[in-house]
Amino acid sequence: MKTILAILLGCSLPVAAWATGCSIRPLYNLHTRGHNVYPDSVFWLDVRTDNEAKQLDVRTLEFQRLGARGTGYQAITQNPYGMVQLRPKKPLQIGVPYTFTTKKPLDLQYVYITEEKEWLSSDRVSVTHTLNSFMVKPAVNLPLPAWVAYPKLHEVSIYADMHYDTHNIIKWKMKTNLQANDYYVYVTLAKKADFSDAQGYFTDVSWNNILSLYYSPCSESRDSFRFQFGETIWAKFDLISHNGVMVPWQGEPLKFELQETKPDR
Repeated sequence: MKTILAILLGCSLPVAAWATGCSIRPLYNLHTRGHNVYPDSVFWLDVRTDNEAKQLDVRTLEFQRLGARGTGYQAITQNPYGMVQLRPKKPLQIGVPYTFTTKKPLDLQYVYITEEKEWLSSDRVSVTHTLNSFMVKPAVNLPLPAWVAYPKLHEVSIYADMHYDTHNIIKWKMKTNLQANDYYVYVTLAKKADFSDAQGYFTDVSWNNILSLYYSPCSESRDSFRFQFGETIWAKFDLISHNGVMVPWQGEPLKFELQETKPDR
């Protein structure tokens, strides 16, 4: 994914990337950060692909709360977004903090580097736990997400950082009938009108209704979109409700000419 896609889009790091100042990335992402979680919400598990994350046994992940036994999960599907869509095996309690983590503490997970055993860093464990902690809110009766204003280009940027690494940023302004933290977006981008080279990104929308995709040296290839000024792209935007119902893009794909665009101030 979304994914993110950039967006939250969290990224895994090859070893060489750490030298460029990449921030610490979680081992996995349940995509609850910044989102409302309700009793009927589904979760989207996205596991990174770096060497440390590959050591993770996802079967041991569960919803944990202080002073109680953990609650396992049931995988619903591996598709259509390349992530595991899941639900808790038992209802989660409203108003109680949860962390999605392993039965065996993450601190005790290890990886092998040059045949030597190394423990996971406490910083990466902390980032993973923080990103995958949430509280269940009381049930609400939300409609399916629907378009109010279709995506329009808000920013298109290419720049080099202090390490001379290239960063690509593309942002759209959009609006639906729901708050941004009550739905997700699956973006399909292509540089060919027939979508034969399409790439998909699972992502979310910021509080100010901005959807963003990035490319940087810290990005995992599946999460990043590279482009050059002057290119034309086509895009479809599927909306996904908090309980996992997809509202597919209707009509023709949107066409965008990628010229340097600065956001309105």
